[in-house]
Amino acid sequence: MTDVTKTCDGLLPEPREACNLFLSDCKESGINILITETYRSQARQNYLYEQGRIRTGSRLLGHYLAIILQGI
Repeated sequence: MTDVTKTCDGLLPEPREACNLFLSDCKESGINILITETYRSQARQNYLYEQGRIRTGSRLLGHYLAIILQGI
């Protein structure tokens, strides 16, 4: 299995700053945020894609509500 990154620390400077600002604004507003993943390596993406296709296991279907912070 591949590692899951759940903090803003591993992001590039601009998206890291946006991520930290977003989390700070949410905290100030009393909104609890659960980060499930901030950075996904190509190895992790391949691992998730293969689930249920190449490897045995439940195929990942459907989408989850996500906020994506993308650096320019």
